Amino acid sequence: MLYGPGIVWEILCDMANRLNLTYEIENVEVEGWGKRFENDTWTGAFGCLKEGKAEILAGGSMMTPNRNKAFDFSDPIGYQSSSILIKVPIRENFVAQMLAYAFGWKIWLSIIGCFVLAGFAYRFIQNQNFGFTRTTQTSNILLAHSLVFFRGKKFYLTNHSLSSRILIATVWICSLFLMAFFGANLVALFAHGASKLPFETLEELVRLVKSGEYKLVLDIKSTGRIEMIEAFTDDPEFSKIITDKNLVILVDSLEDGIKTVQQYEGNAAFIAPSGRLRVLASLE
Repeated sequence: MLYGPGIVWEILCDMANRLNLTYEIENVEVEGWGKRFENDTWTGAFGCLKEGKAEILAGGSMMTPNRNKAFDFSDPIGYQSSSILIKVPIRENFVAQMLAYAFGWKIWLSIIGCFVLAGFAYRFIQNQNFGFTRTTQTSNILLAHSLVFFRGKKFYLTNHSLSSRILIATVWICSLFLMAFFGANLVALFAHGASKLPFETLEELVRLVKSGEYKLVLDIKSTGRIEMIEAFTDDPEFSKIITDKNLVILVDSLEDGIKTVQQYEGNAAFIAPSGRLRVLASLE
């Protein structure tokens, strides 16, 4: 038996239970499936089968011309990829919050800070120029706000001080870029889906399960699939999680796993075959 025998191994186990057969498992640790030499000898798993040390190879080996001539293969069983079933995240009301979501909170704080600084700068310039009407700080902040949303044309024409005009022109140009970025972010916001997935990779799911934010749901009749995922994942923490009863919910079938995800009060993630999940999703 090699890594991740998957459905082949599950079929053999079911046959052994139904026919009351006993068997002994031999793990192949070197050479993998094996190679064929010119004298018709094999190494690895095929070598064990050729020499009579094994009778059945449990696993999804590729059929090649040389292997097909030397060994009797069962009918090929197509590999089915795995998917993770979770509850649909709660959709947020983007109609009421779309203006706030166009920029992050740090950017909004920066914009507000720029309003205040522009108001201070304008007041300082006006105080240094005699003959102009002195203004309060509140009116200066409102002035900086109007420069952004009204382009500051009126204030530019009514100010004869060169330094004031330079400040107004600078804020005016910056407002053009700000409005352009704001509009682009709004377009991207509406184009993107309202629901954001809580995780994108298996490693991210493992971290959520370890932190207690998610429960991992596994089918006890599909251990081969979990073994394949465990063999190919680069995260060693996955092996620790699937053996921790506090982090895993075990079910007896695919239907029970789906019901568990739907009825579980918290967040749950069910690892299952993609094809069957798509079929059940289309039926519902």
